[in-house]
Amino acid sequence: MTEGISTGTTWLIVSDGDRFRAVTPIDRPGQFGTVLSFDSVAAHWPSRETDTHSRGSILEDVSTTGRGMNPGSDVRAIAEYNFTWEVAHQVGVHVGEYDRLVLVAPDHALCDLRAALGEGPRAKIVGTLAKDLTKTPDRDLMVHLSKWWCPPPVAA
Repeated sequence: MTEGISTGTTWLIVSDGDRFRAVTPIDRPGQFGTVLSFDSVAAHWPSRETDTHSRGSILEDVSTTGRGMNPGSDVRAIAEYNFTWEVAHQVGVHVGEYDRLVLVAPDHALCDLRAALGEGPRAKIVGTLAKDLTKTPDRDLMVHLSKWWCPPPVAA
């Protein structure tokens, strides 16, 4: 994690395989506000929809293994992978709206997100935090970021 982020526009990308939001500091000291967010369609699937056995039975006739999906394939993992690429695309579309980028995601999602980002956004990364804060409200983010976040100086 990089210390002392304090000037310009910084976006924190808070994501996992199902949820995404970009937050930035707002006028109230120690507070963040969401500027962009969306969820994966798969985040709202019932658990039976992510069961590879039940989903695979649809294509039973075409498979030589007797299962419609390749052995070991995981519908949830594929959905999370696709979602990560959509997040990276959106971060790239908005690249002109921030000067610095901080990625906040669980380990596996952090690695995938960094790999999916284009050259422009990747060049603006100033820090990462391997933690799932997707369900943490904006008002509570500072509790998790206070060890390294340095708020912008207050004008006299």
